[in-house]
Amino acid sequence: MIEIDGSMGEGGGQIIRTAVALSSLTGKDLKIFNIRANRSKKGLRPQHVSAVSAIVELCGGTAEGVSQGSEKITYHPGSSGVTEHTIDIGTAGSISLVLQACALAVLNKPQVHMTIRGGTNVYYAPSIDYCEHILFYFLNRMGYDISLNSFSRGFHPEGGGSVDVTLKPADLKPLDLHFRGNLVENGGLCYIQNLPRKVGERLMSSSGINSLQCTKGPSDGAGIFLYTRYENTILGADSLGRRGLPSEKVANLALNHMNQEVSSPSTLDIYAADQLLPYMALAKGRSCFIVRAISNHLQTQMDLVSRFIDVDYEVSELEGAFQIDVMPRYI
Repeated sequence: MIEIDGSMGEGGGQIIRTAVALSSLTGKDLKIFNIRANRSKKGLRPQHVSAVSAIVELCGGTAEGVSQGSEKITYHPGSSGVTEHTIDIGTAGSISLVLQACALAVLNKPQVHMTIRGGTNVYYAPSIDYCEHILFYFLNRMGYDISLNSFSRGFHPEGGGSVDVTLKPADLKPLDLHFRGNLVENGGLCYIQNLPRKVGERLMSSSGINSLQCTKGPSDGAGIFLYTRYENTILGADSLGRRGLPSEKVANLALNHMNQEVSSPSTLDIYAADQLLPYMALAKGRSCFIVRAISNHLQTQMDLVSRFIDVDYEVSELEGAFQIDVMPRYI
């Protein structure tokens, strides 16, 4: 049995999602303790419970301790013929984070269709826009076909969002991201829900983005997603509005994040790097990418993935960035 200290590294929910998904894929029994021990609210939150429960349903096996507030879980992987599943997080918990866990866990299945209800645009999590245009882009490039069929937005604290997605896994091809190539375009999307149009217009004016999506739903919110596309890669940045924060500041947060990425030699932004690392470790060949910094999340992923998969990392310091080569040893 693999035992994981949930307070290792960045000590958050990423450890739970990645560990349970990789346990399912590798068939290795798992125990996680000290779950989110350094957080103000220790233990599992609703989105973690939903992610683990969904993996058990989709991939089989048995799990213990999977309840809100639990600081220890065990998982014994199994098998399941389930290919259709609906998840209701029950709060504004991040749909994107639940989807990330499930997408990794079902790599051995031919196809899975999922509907997930909760928050599509919430704090401290990638937006559904980021997932669609950044994460799914790279996974599709690796051979993993993920189709976002439809979604409706849900914001904190009410939630009420929904995502309908089809996952078609395949043998993963490595990613060669040791260069960007020429700049192709800058773009993005401003979005508002249940708010005056002038809020969105200020977002557009402050960011230089000419695309505005206005929707109605059970929760109010606004935000912006930016991307910079090159011949060989794409970088993304998100910013979410909140009460009392002017639209101009929301736009500037996203612009500043994007400027940090663009002004470095990065071929993956710091958020995409840790999300894609497990797939690179499972790919049929050597992958390479450049990041402006090795975040706590990325370092934690590197340490965690190597507990389940026979993989080497080669880290080279560049001027203003790091190049990381991911080399599966089972190839």
